Amino acid sequence: MSSPAETHGAIVLMSWELLPGAVHPFGYVLPSLPAEMRFIRLDSTMLHERARLRDEVDALLRQHAGPIYLLTHSSRRSPLHRAALECATRRLHEYGLCVTEEPCGYVSGKSLDLAFWRVEPGENSFTWQAK
Repeated sequence: MSSPAETHGAIVLMSWELLPGAVHPFGYVLPSLPAEMRFIRLDSTMLHERARLRDEVDALLRQHAGPIYLLTHSSRRSPLHRAALECATRRLHEYGLCVTEEPCGYVSGKSLDLAFWRVEPGENSFTWQAK
């Protein structure tokens, strides 16, 4: 496991989606990540609707001065996971955020391959290309 360099006060936006409507949960890995990180699941049904929780997340992200990361499935092992970053970036755009660089950390296990990406405000987004 390699966490991003800046973890103090970090918000980690998670997406469990592999494809629209197909999820592969990985919440069980969160206790192994730095305790100072705060986690929000982007593809939670509670955030899809314009409800109070959605407004609270919007406000939190707008006011946050520390690092923000995306944590989702990496395609290093499985071609199925290639669409995961695309699904996650669509969710990020709903908050006016985008992925701006290559992965900056990984969480791997027997049946798990996740990656961290740095997230910043903006319209442009990183588009993952198969190699």
